[in-house]
Amino acid sequence: MYDPLIDDSPGCGVAHTHSYWADISGAKSDNKPEDDGQLVQDITVDVAIIGAGYTGLSCALHLAREQGLKAHVFEANQTAWGCSGRNALGSY
Repeated sequence: MYDPLIDDSPGCGVAHTHSYWADISGAKSDNKPEDDGQLVQDITVDVAIIGAGYTGLSCALHLAREQGLKAHVFEANQTAWGCSGRNALGSY
């Protein structure tokens, strides 16, 4: 897991850890969404959400559907790469 006091990067490009979610979601397969890379220009959004875990994705979905807001999710690695995708490690 990323520790800003020790690590140089939050894990960009690092493979997803072994977990139940990663194994059944396709996070390790060729079918996962393509990485759209680093943000290289200014963009305009109503809400910027940091992290594509359960909370960030749910927040973006609800803001867009219910409020009509332009919500943009920023993630250093891939969807659910952090805590949301690391449940049930080796226990399934």
